[in-house]
Amino acid sequence: SGCGDGLCSGGETCAACPQDCGVCSVCPNGRCEEYETCSNCAADCGSCDLRGCLEVVLCAMDCIDLGASPPIFSVTCVANCLAQGCADVQFFVDQFLSCAIAALPWCGEDFGCLHGECSKEFDACLNANCD
Repeated sequence: SGCGDGLCSGGETCAACPQDCGVCSVCPNGRCEEYETCSNCAADCGSCDLRGCLEVVLCAMDCIDLGASPPIFSVTCVANCLAQGCADVQFFVDQFLSCAIAALPWCGEDFGCLHGECSKEFDACLNANCD
């Protein structure tokens, strides 16, 4: 028992044991804190401006460390990027990212290669209509 056992118990707190108790962010409290974003705490962080496909794809790609083997990424970061697109953009970005992740073994960090392997998905994304 204790910090790191997956249970927030005893004297554990978010400040002393975030791996069991989570982060200490509170929404709303007037401060945009760690893990708060425009998509999950607009009261503290402001509202999101809807982004288009290319902006969301580039945002999500910044969440992926392609230099690591295998690549590592923050699900929270990717989710925040996706949340800033309309429903169609979210759908098409999901399709492109699924294709791009599958192509990572041979494309690596080469966005041109990823675009070539997933051109249908990327083109559909660029044509997404958020009206």
